[in-house]
Amino acid sequence: MKKTMPPEDEIDLNAPMNLDPHPDQMRALGYRVVDLIVDHRSNLERKPAYNHKSRAELDVFFREELPRAPSDPMEILDRVARHGLTAIGHVDHPRFFGYVPGPGSFVGAMADALSAGYNVFAGNSFVASGPAAIEAETLKWLRTLMGFPQSAAGIFLSGGSMANLTALHTARARLLKNGQGHDEKLVVYGTSQGHSSIGKALRILGFSQDQFRNVPTDNKQRMDCGTLRSMIETDKAAGRTPWLVAATAGSTNTGAIDPLENIRTVCDSYKIWMHVDGAYGAAAVFDSSSKPLLKGIESADSLVLDPHKWWFQPFEIGCVLIRDGHALREAFSMEAEYLREAREIYERSVQPDEQDPLTDAVNFYDMGPQLTRSFRALKLWMFIQTNGADRIARMVTRGVKMAEAAEAWIDASHDWRIATPACIGTLTFRPRDKAHQSPNRIKRAVDSYLKSGFGLITTTELNGEKLFRLCCIHPASRLDDITESLKRLAVELRNGAA
Repeated sequence: MKKTMPPEDEIDLNAPMNLDPHPDQMRALGYRVVDLIVDHRSNLERKPAYNHKSRAELDVFFREELPRAPSDPMEILDRVARHGLTAIGHVDHPRFFGYVPGPGSFVGAMADALSAGYNVFAGNSFVASGPAAIEAETLKWLRTLMGFPQSAAGIFLSGGSMANLTALHTARARLLKNGQGHDEKLVVYGTSQGHSSIGKALRILGFSQDQFRNVPTDNKQRMDCGTLRSMIETDKAAGRTPWLVAATAGSTNTGAIDPLENIRTVCDSYKIWMHVDGAYGAAAVFDSSSKPLLKGIESADSLVLDPHKWWFQPFEIGCVLIRDGHALREAFSMEAEYLREAREIYERSVQPDEQDPLTDAVNFYDMGPQLTRSFRALKLWMFIQTNGADRIARMVTRGVKMAEAAEAWIDASHDWRIATPACIGTLTFRPRDKAHQSPNRIKRAVDSYLKSGFGLITTTELNGEKLFRLCCIHPASRLDDITESLKRLAVELRNGAA
């Protein structure tokens, strides 16, 4: 008898529907993706560092109705490669000196592919005991590097913004143990050089603007601890509750590092939580000449690190370490009947005298805002394993020395002069000719320079003055890249209208 196909509105529940193409097609697509990544990373110097396209230009290739029928994966990949991945600023480019570059790494990219390919749910040890063990051990490495005690715990998150939010929530939950969600009397102290994610985290947590105190900085853009004490005393006298100091270890603007030891002393005097945002600068512990600047970071109550910056990992991977690891779990642990098996595994593994919260069966959903989370730790673990800490330290030191060499070249140039000296890989500078220092002229020079695609240099503002800024941490950058960039930028500045 001839077999008839079931009507379209009927589904055979014993006939699996494949999510994936044939294995040969999967291999071909995968090999093509790897080829694209290798070609990208091998030929970065020959690519423009910056290539922006308007939405109208991109709509030609991407604006369409929702596709109803399948398409050839190779053709789709080709469209992305030709038109999507060419319209980006390459933050991994060796001539990308803006913001804090994200050099990335091939090993990290392959680790992300493994994590996505295996579709790892890294929320608990019940279904991801291997990934949980790798994440816990990687966190222990960072804990040791930063001088934190064995009682500290942490978690990998999407980036520094989520890490700051997680730290601040943990600090508030530790203070308000009676279940109170917020207290309008709490006061936070920071400086204008703190990262914008601190302000965003406070807003998300329900803090108003008048609960933040902007502490003045000294001539090196570091928090003034004398004024900090005075502000705390004033708030206490007014019946407010000084709660947290948000210190910076490596500001985005200038690389400035707040006086961490002195801040710790102030916090101890008033029993205030000391938070350190080290998303950029904490990695400088690898550099022997910079490490003394970070003295006191090991005494923080919470610390943010950002491995997708100066630890050379692909986006997204941030990290928070909490000195009292139990506080992290207390802040985020939630009971749910559908997680009972995971909870039982955790409870069976915990020893009453265990001092290390990163030992045995760790359920990382108990230590952060996400239940569903990817296996972010794998890329950092593989990168450290394949490079070794000593080689990574050499890369960090190279970035520090590169900025110092750039400072010396700028000092000797006829076009530029230093505004803030090199500090852990970052410096700012201004035109030597006062006629070229107007904000509009600087903006036009940057715009013209970016259009060339040769490199990427951005501006910042310090004490009301618009300045150029260099961040020199990419291990593949050359001093010649910097000097040629500055020469080209000077030409654009001279060509600009007054």
